Amino acid sequence: MDLEPVQDDTRFRDEAGFPGLQEALLAAGFYVEQRFPGGTYLCKQGTAAAVHAFVQGYSGLAKAKAVKAAMIKAEGLSRIQAVFPAIADIDELKLVTNIVQSIAPAARQLTVDMTALSQIYTAAQSALTSVQNATTIAQVRAVTPSWP
Repeated sequence: MDLEPVQDDTRFRDEAGFPGLQEALLAAGFYVEQRFPGGTYLCKQGTAAAVHAFVQGYSGLAKAKAVKAAMIKAEGLSRIQAVFPAIADIDELKLVTNIVQSIAPAARQLTVDMTALSQIYTAAQSALTSVQNATTIAQVRAVTPSWP
């Protein structure tokens, strides 16, 4: 395969600032290879300008949101399982919470454990909404759930 250099761009090296760039390039059909650490990046002959334009327009926001959401869900799940180990996924708690809320007016007061589960779920959902509404990577990174 004939390769040509891509104009050097620090975004290739800054995975923390622009998460998922290499994956995004591959998903867009670009082949990019680093031959020398911190040096020249190579791509298929005739695609350097397109690769450079793609890199310039890439923000990494979608990848940052996905990573942060997964982190929030994992932390929420560990907190949930400390109270109720049978819940295998935070989205499963949504179903349980909805069922309890639908019968709560006719039932007795919620147990301490069910109240804790509901509060954990509410904190996770609030944080996930903040992540989805973020417009910059810095805003995504700043989201911290208010766990009970």
